[in-house]
Amino acid sequence: MKRSHRVEIVLSDEEKTTIESKAFSCGVKVAQYIRDCALRRSLYCQPSPDLIAVRGHAGMVKSELMMLSHLASEASNEQMLDTVRQAIAQIDLCINAAFRMSTGEDKPSELPESSMGK
Repeated sequence: MKRSHRVEIVLSDEEKTTIESKAFSCGVKVAQYIRDCALRRSLYCQPSPDLIAVRGHAGMVKSELMMLSHLASEASNEQMLDTVRQAIAQIDLCINAAFRMSTGEDKPSELPESSMGK
């Protein structure tokens, strides 16, 4: 598509830096980022390697907890089963928070206080 029109905008230093940072995290040039945002196109931002690692480790912990849950269920140990279920719920919150971070959701939901160890 041939683009023959130019739009100029005035930004503060902070706004410019923020837009450049967001464009970089999406792997596009600033002009493309602004165009996509203005035209309400979907943008895919690449999560950081650290965030990917956190999600992977949290998933492995959840897998181990699920196996422990199965063992506690077979042993009919309700106290252990309740504790493991609470731990699974907490790790699910962590995984969900990590996915919200990678999608750029501005307001992460608050994590409830852990009832584990009470």
